[in-house]
Amino acid sequence: NNGCGSFQCYNTRNENLSFLTPRAGSRARSLEFFSAQEFARLVYELEESFTYVIFDMPPLLNSSETRMVLPGLDLFYLVCAARKTSITDVLKCKRIISEVGGSIAGVILNKMKIPWFAGLLAKEAFL
Repeated sequence: NNGCGSFQCYNTRNENLSFLTPRAGSRARSLEFFSAQEFARLVYELEESFTYVIFDMPPLLNSSETRMVLPGLDLFYLVCAARKTSITDVLKCKRIISEVGGSIAGVILNKMKIPWFAGLLAKEAFL
């Protein structure tokens, strides 16, 4: 319990990977959680314990919580759905991120279909 509420840390078979989730029955509201000064303390505590901390957040254009987290992030990767995310939406995201002083470190292209011939030719080039 660090002021943000109680969290459960789930370890995986890989000793280098853990998941942090709210404890069952936790009543923390996401807007209150992300707007609180305690969030900055939580990030600090996580960075002290782990080499990398990854936040999987809802889509930037649909979530005020994601916008509230942006100033506290070292890197931001934009996830785009192949053949679905429009250039207009990407430009909106870029503008929002710039307004809080951030930048896009990279793009993850989600739901991309690998061509059938990828197994025959350099499969890694398509991953």
